[in-house]
Amino acid sequence: MHTVPFSDVGTVLNYTKDFSHVVLNIGIAYRENVDEVMKVIEDLGREMAEDPTLGPDILAPLAAQGVQKLDDSAVVIRAKMKVAPGTQWGMKREFNRRMKNRFDELGIEIPFPQRAITFGEDKEGNAVAGRIVVEDKRAAAKPSARPAAQAAAEGEARGVQDKGDAPDGDGGDGGD
Repeated sequence: MHTVPFSDVGTVLNYTKDFSHVVLNIGIAYRENVDEVMKVIEDLGREMAEDPTLGPDILAPLAAQGVQKLDDSAVVIRAKMKVAPGTQWGMKREFNRRMKNRFDELGIEIPFPQRAITFGEDKEGNAVAGRIVVEDKRAAAKPSARPAAQAAAEGEARGVQDKGDAPDGDGGDGGD
C-alpha cells in the first residue's frame, strides 16, 4: 500500500477519461506488399466497427498509418484506432486474433527472428561446404509396418551417414 498525502499531489493525468487509442505495431515479412497488407488491416478494422458487439466502442475507424520501422526480421506497420476508455486492451486482443486468422487465410507471413549461417569463403571466393542433417523424431516414434530387419538396416545406414562418413573429416566422430 502506498499512501500519498493530498498536499503532495501536484498533477493527476487520466489517459482514459474520454477515449483511448489502440496502437498496433504489426510485423510482416519483407517479401509482403506493404500497401496490400495495410488494406487488409484497415478492412479488419472496418469489420470490427460493423460488429454489433464491438462497434459501439469504436469511436474512430482503424487507420494504417504506414511503415513505422524496418527491423532485422520484419517490416513494422503502425495502425491506430480510437476506442471508448478502458476497452483498448480487449480491442487489441480481438484485432490480433482476427489479424492472425486473416493473415493465415491470405498467406501473409508474420515473421519471427531468423539468422542466416555462412561458413565463409576460401581465397578463391568459393563457399565452404556445410553439411546439414535433419532428422524427424516424430517419424521414428511411430510404429512401422516394415519388417524389423529392414527398419534396422535403414537405421544403421542413417546412423553411419549422420556420423560423417566422408573421408575428408567434415564432422565425423573424430575416429579417422
